Amino acid sequence: MRTLTLTFVALLASFGSALALAASLQLTILAGQQTAQDGSRILTWTVPPQSVGGHLMVPLRQAAALLGLTDWPLPQGGWQVGELRIEPGRKRAELAGKPLHFKAVYLRSAGHALVDLSLLADQVSADLLPIDGGQGAILTFQLPVSLPAPLQGPQAHFTTLQASYPQGSAVQFVDRSFDPQGKPLTASWTGRRSRYLTAGSHRVCLTVSDPSGQSASRCHTVVITPVSGFSAAQVILKHGAPGDTFFGGEPKAALPPTVLGVTASGPTLFFSDSPERVLQSGLLYQAPLSGAVRVFAYHLDGTGLPARLLLLASNPGTKPVTVRLDRLGWAAGSSQGNLVGQSALLGYLGRPRRQTWTVQPGQSQLLFASPLFAQGSVISLLGSFQLGGRLTLSTALVASDLQVGDPLAQLPLLPADRSHIRGTFPQADRTVTLGLQSLPAELAIGSGDLGGPLLGTDAVSGRSVELKGNFGVEYRLLFSTAQPLAVALESAGGQYQGAALAGSSRMQLVPLPARGLLAQLGEYALISRIPAVNPLLAAASSDRIDLIPAPGSDLPVNLFFSALP
Repeated sequence: MRTLTLTFVALLASFGSALALAASLQLTILAGQQTAQDGSRILTWTVPPQSVGGHLMVPLRQAAALLGLTDWPLPQGGWQVGELRIEPGRKRAELAGKPLHFKAVYLRSAGHALVDLSLLADQVSADLLPIDGGQGAILTFQLPVSLPAPLQGPQAHFTTLQASYPQGSAVQFVDRSFDPQGKPLTASWTGRRSRYLTAGSHRVCLTVSDPSGQSASRCHTVVITPVSGFSAAQVILKHGAPGDTFFGGEPKAALPPTVLGVTASGPTLFFSDSPERVLQSGLLYQAPLSGAVRVFAYHLDGTGLPARLLLLASNPGTKPVTVRLDRLGWAAGSSQGNLVGQSALLGYLGRPRRQTWTVQPGQSQLLFASPLFAQGSVISLLGSFQLGGRLTLSTALVASDLQVGDPLAQLPLLPADRSHIRGTFPQADRTVTLGLQSLPAELAIGSGDLGGPLLGTDAVSGRSVELKGNFGVEYRLLFSTAQPLAVALESAGGQYQGAALAGSSRMQLVPLPARGLLAQLGEYALISRIPAVNPLLAAASSDRIDLIPAPGSDLPVNLFFSALP
C-alpha cells in the first residue's frame, strides 16, 4: 500500500526539487515549456510537454509518479500504468482493454515516452481544464493517502476546450467517459448547449450508463462572458438558433418593406371552424370540390364524451375518382389550442405524406379518422389533397357513445355558430415579393393588408363569407438582400405558437418559438439569418419564408427584418 510520504518521494525523484507537503496540487502545464508551475513552486519536466491534435502530451513516467500511479514494464516492451497499457513496438494502446488510437495518445520525443495527460488524469479523477486553446492545461489533483482502488463501473469525464466562451460563440465539449471493462456507454446531458446566449455561469452535467444499469455523473460549470456593445436581442439575432426568443426592448423605428407584388394562386381552402365548440355528434361542414384542396379543421369537443374527427370524400358522379394525399398534420389535446395548432402545423409543413384512394360512384371514402381524444379537448387538422374529379368533402365529429356506419347518412348537419367561419375559399396561396432597401422593416401578417381577407362561400347555406386573419392561407414571402439580415416573428395580437419554412434552395422547418409560446407584444422568435447576395443575381437567388397562420393562435403577427449586428 503506497502512502502519502511515498507519493512525495516519487515526486521528489521525478522533479529533482523540494516540494512542501500539501493536500493537493494545481499545476499549470504549457506545451513547449520545460517547467510546470504549482503556485510559487516550479517543477521541471525531463522534456517539454507537447500539444498534438488537441492532446496535451507529457512525459509518461513523470506524470504517472506525479499522480501516484505505478508504471510497470511489459515483457514485450512498453508500460502498464493503471488501466492504461502502451506497447510502442506493436503500435498498440489500450484503456481497460479498449483499443485507443495509438498515434493520438503516445509520442516519442528526445528519447522519452510522452502520453496524453487526460488518460492519466481520468484514472485518479483529477480535474484537467484546457487553456490557451488546448495548448496547455490546469491540472488539479487531491493527493491520495493510498493508491486508488481499481476502477469499477462507468467513469464520467468531460471538459470544454476553453475555460470560458463569449456569448453566442460555439462551445466545444470533449467527452472522455469510459468503462473499465470496455462496456458500451450511453450518455445523457443536462444543461449542455452548442451556444450560450446569456452571460454568466451555466452548469452542465453528464451521466453515463452501462447496459447493466450502473451509472456515473460529473458536472462542470461553463463560464460565458458578455460581448461588449451587444444587447441580448442582438446576440440572438447574430448567434441564436432558429426558434430562439428575445425581447425587442425599446420601440424600434421599423417601416413596412416595399411590397413589389402580391399574387393569389394555389389550392381551394376547405375551412371547417364552425361550430367551433361541438355540442353533439354531427357533420361540421361539407362542400363539392375538385383539383388541389387544402383542408383546415379546428374544433373543440363539447359533447361531454371522448370524440374523434372524421374527413370523408363522397362521389356523387358516375365515374371513379382518385384522391391523392400530399401533406397531413394533426394534433389533439387539452384546451391549449395554440400548442395543438403548432403541433398540427409542424406535421403539415414537415415531411410530405403520400397515399392514394379511388372513390367509386355513389360511395364514400374515409380520408382521415383521428383516435378518440379527451372530452373538452381541441383537435386541429391540416391536409393537402389532389382530387382527380368532383367529390364532396365532409368533416364530422363523432362522440364515443355513437356507432356510425355511414356518417353522411346518419349524422345531422350541425348549424354554424355566430362567431366562427366555415366555407370554401379559392386560391388560398399568397406569393408576396418584398423589397428590403431600408432596414429595419416590419410586415404584418393576418391583418388583411396583403390582398385582404379571403372571400368565399359557405356551401351549406350558400352565403358569402370572409376569412378574417386568413388562417389556412399559405404566404410565400420572396425577397433578396444586399446586406446580411435576420428575420424574426413578433406576436402582435396575443399568444402565438406556430411554424414556418425558411431558406432558398433548401428549406428549414422552424418552430416559432422553439420552446414555450410568444405571449406579449415585443417578444420575438428568430426565423432565419439571410446572407447578402449579388444584386445582379438577386432575382435568381431570392430567399423565402413560407408561413401559414397557426391554428389556435392570435393574429396578427409581424415579420421583422433587421440588419445583422
